[in-house]
Amino acid sequence: AAGGGGGGGPRLKLINVYVPNSGADLQRLEYRTDRAAGWDARFRAAIAAQATGESRVCVCGDMNVAHEDVDFHNPAERRTLTQAGTTPEERASLRCFLEPPLGMRDAFRQVHGRAAGQYTYWSQRARARPANRGLRIDYFLLASGVPPAAVVDVQHLQEMHGSDHCPILLELDLARL
Repeated sequence: AAGGGGGGGPRLKLINVYVPNSGADLQRLEYRTDRAAGWDARFRAAIAAQATGESRVCVCGDMNVAHEDVDFHNPAERRTLTQAGTTPEERASLRCFLEPPLGMRDAFRQVHGRAAGQYTYWSQRARARPANRGLRIDYFLLASGVPPAAVVDVQHLQEMHGSDHCPILLELDLARL
C-alpha cells in the first residue's frame, strides 16, 4: 500500500504467509523449527532481506503457533507440550521473529495487551468454536520501520464463520507511516 498518493509517499510491504504445520505427530517439527535450516529460519532470512533499515514491513497470516500461554485455551494441560502449534520449539521459533535482529512487533498485543480468549483458530473436529476453545495462530507482525502510532486497531472477526479460522483485520493510519 502506498500512502500520500503517487509513487513518492511511504510504502508498506505486506508479506502474507502460511507457515507449515508441524503435523499431528510432530513429524515436521524439525523441518519447521531447526534454527539453521528450518522453514521458519529461511522465512526469517527472507523477511530480513525486505526489512532493511527503516523499511515498513508487515508479515501477516497463519503462523501455526500460539506464541504465549494467553494465546490458547488450555496452556496448563501437559499434552500441549507435544501438540502441534503449542510445542516449546514452535513457540521459541516465533520468538525469533520478535527478538533482534528482526525485532518485529505483534500488532494485536500492541493494541490489546494480554487480552485473553482472543483466538483465530478452532478445531472443527473437536467442535471447539462454540465453547471458544481455540488458539491465536494468525498474526500481523510489524517491522520496526512501522511506527507504533500508525497502528489504529487490530481485530479478530470471530463472528465470521465458515472456516476453522476467523479473518483478522489490521487498520493502519497511512499518513503516520
